[in-house]
Amino acid sequence: MISIADTPDTAVTEIAKHLKPFEAAHRDALIHVYRYNTASIRVRIVDECFRNRDKGERHDYAFGFLESLPNEVTSQLSLLLCLAPGETSLLNVDFESPSPSLF
Repeated sequence: MISIADTPDTAVTEIAKHLKPFEAAHRDALIHVYRYNTASIRVRIVDECFRNRDKGERHDYAFGFLESLPNEVTSQLSLLLCLAPGETSLLNVDFESPSPSLF
């Protein structure tokens, strides 16, 4: 399931659109996309396919779905967090309780 926080702009919508094939291939995936500030979009994907993969492998696999984004959208992607269900990360906190941007 793809979840978009707040009212999405064009870039957030474009990222979500590019992640639809990931969602189709991974029916239990939880995908969250939100704009952190005017220059930054954050994405978290939680799916079993990331279990036992290192961070590089996870990122490469997930980014494979985003590599055809226009450069002006890709440049706004500041975080791509890929977790297996039940994993924790300090970066995950902002998805659970978003803090206001300082910019």
